[in-house]
Amino acid sequence: MNTKQKGQKKELIAKHEMEAQGWTCIFRTFTIKMGKFFKGIDFADIFDLVFVAEGGHWYFMSCKHFKDAGHGRTETREAIKDFIRKYKINCGMDSSGTMQFWIWIWNPARWTGRGKNKEWVKAHWEKIEVKP
Repeated sequence: MNTKQKGQKKELIAKHEMEAQGWTCIFRTFTIKMGKFFKGIDFADIFDLVFVAEGGHWYFMSCKHFKDAGHGRTETREAIKDFIRKYKINCGMDSSGTMQFWIWIWNPARWTGRGKNKEWVKAHWEKIEVKP
């Protein structure tokens, strides 16, 4: 499986998890062909998924894979903070609802530890909220 397919699969897992909680997905990353190359289009070049809920609540999500997360975690966090500053977004409660910005990092199932301390860790999301 190539990295593009892996990313799409993880985004779909995140999308289904959020929809199960009552959120409605209004944007999902898509790909367009530019000449002989393909280009992935994200919301503001940062967010893979954008959700809304009743009452004007917005949820912006950037999905990462565990292998890419170490470097991408701080880079993505700074990009999100710049986005919040640039557009003067108030993340708190006001008349228009709330806006939340998250980085979701997919941790695959794997063995951790050594010897007698070895244990199986199930696949899970590590969720990091980004605040201005």
